[in-house]
Amino acid sequence: MKFLLIFVFLIILFFGKSNIILAQSNLEDSFFAEMNESGDIVFPAGTMFKTILPYKISTEFNNIDNIIKLNIPSDIYFGDITCIPKNSFFSGRIEDLQKAKTGQNGYLLILFNSLKTPDGQNIPVQAHIWTKKGDGVLGGEATGRTTYRKVPHYIDRIGKVAQLVPDGPKKMGIEKELPPGAELIIVLDRELKLNLIKND
Repeated sequence: MKFLLIFVFLIILFFGKSNIILAQSNLEDSFFAEMNESGDIVFPAGTMFKTILPYKISTEFNNIDNIIKLNIPSDIYFGDITCIPKNSFFSGRIEDLQKAKTGQNGYLLILFNSLKTPDGQNIPVQAHIWTKKGDGVLGGEATGRTTYRKVPHYIDRIGKVAQLVPDGPKKMGIEKELPPGAELIIVLDRELKLNLIKND
């Protein structure tokens, strides 16, 4: 599964303007979306969507339970039928947040529970933001040490040299910040079922 997600993410980078994996014009030809017997479009768990953050968020001033919205910047199609219109957005909340501290950068975890469309539909979802670690946590990296110390080290045919080794207390972490306009990838944790919205 991890290999599949990495492969899918690479496709996103290649199709830079696509809001969902693979070209929007031929989603029916991929295994990422299919039409069921009721005529609904079903996106399976693991499907990724490109979204835009409309405002700045940061561990400096945000808090747990703050509502976060991520916009879908253009229509998403199944063939010639719009299944998710432009200006729809994923809505969720900050589930976990830790401000920067000595030894660790600030981090936050955002989980999404609904997809809202311009015509007022409120569709339940379960999704998170894609991260390299796969856990949806943004930030939280360990910091380095504040100083270095010299440690004697012997290298064959060269002799004794001084190697610098991190030492001393750990550095103060920095707050995790995402600027307005940041592109974020949403990953579905369970399938998303949509009623079709036909184009005029």
